Amino acid sequence: MRRLIVTLHFLLVTKLCLTQISGPWHSSFYDMPITDFSMSLKGPVKFWSLSNSKGETRTIQYDAFGKVTDDTFRGTTQTFVPPDFMLIKLKKELERKYPIAQRQDTSTHNNHGQLIHKQVKDNYDDRVSDYNERNNFDPYGNILTHQKSYSTTEMRAWNSLHGHDQPTYITTTHTSFLAIFRYNQKRNLREIEYLHSDPFQNLKMVYLYDVNNNLIATNRYDHYNIRIGYMKDNYLSEISASGIDTNFSITSIYPEYWSQGSPAHNEWKFNDQGQKIEYNAYGYKPNGGAAVISFIAKWEYDEKGKLKKEIHFDIWNNRISAVLEFDPYGNVIKETEIGYDGKKDKITEMKIEYYSK
Repeated sequence: MRRLIVTLHFLLVTKLCLTQISGPWHSSFYDMPITDFSMSLKGPVKFWSLSNSKGETRTIQYDAFGKVTDDTFRGTTQTFVPPDFMLIKLKKELERKYPIAQRQDTSTHNNHGQLIHKQVKDNYDDRVSDYNERNNFDPYGNILTHQKSYSTTEMRAWNSLHGHDQPTYITTTHTSFLAIFRYNQKRNLREIEYLHSDPFQNLKMVYLYDVNNNLIATNRYDHYNIRIGYMKDNYLSEISASGIDTNFSITSIYPEYWSQGSPAHNEWKFNDQGQKIEYNAYGYKPNGGAAVISFIAKWEYDEKGKLKKEIHFDIWNNRISAVLEFDPYGNVIKETEIGYDGKKDKITEMKIEYYSK
């Protein structure tokens, strides 16, 4: 039941980002799972606007290099990134290539301009100190291992003044991360294992491909899958100090670590032309039974092979819940949310102008 709730929550959050003007613009399920969940549009976009069924609007203008020059939204943007996308976002950030002018004295970079070591023993900023980061890449610039640690000093309030001379106190928290990225023989991402000093945040993503190199399934392991009940507070520091490469896994220390229950599972289907035609998300029956499909998205193409529609199916209620329409660049230009009574009661429209090639 817990896995079902998590799966449905993930779908809900992703779905809301389609029509909420405050969201990171995630165009559709089509870009999953290799996306960083950022607000990005395809093609040389000059102007983009959104009008939803609530009467809310948002307009963004871009220069010829894709940089935002104006955005009418002035509120607080959504920052939640679902776990599946969080690790992809981390990968893209780590593989960033820094121009020489942007490199700092405290950092060391490889021939690609990627950060391989950064250490700041004193104050990194007002709250962070003892910052240490090490990254290892393959010859092609793909991140292999990432290690980071730092200390955070902050002021907190006592729950009760009983026995305390002052209402607040200063505390220092030590945080560390370890991420290991593994690839198959074709250099496609095969697995990411992410370990945190707080084991509750540990994750593992597994990516599966068919013989045509299409990504056909993902498995996400999270705190629901962790069988180990107790880990030392400094477990990650001890692991990092021992030396890490891509052969390391937490299961080499705790063999049954990810063996509790089953992972969250998603699947994709492709046509003979290698185009995605269907996405299936799996949830679990309340009685703890086998995995069942809880959500389906299907895609339609025009006679030239251009993406035309994305259709969402509400499996639990046996109905179509939404239809997305795309322009020739593959950007969403209309979303119709269909109510339980079959009425097309919520429509969001996007207008997009492009720079001429």
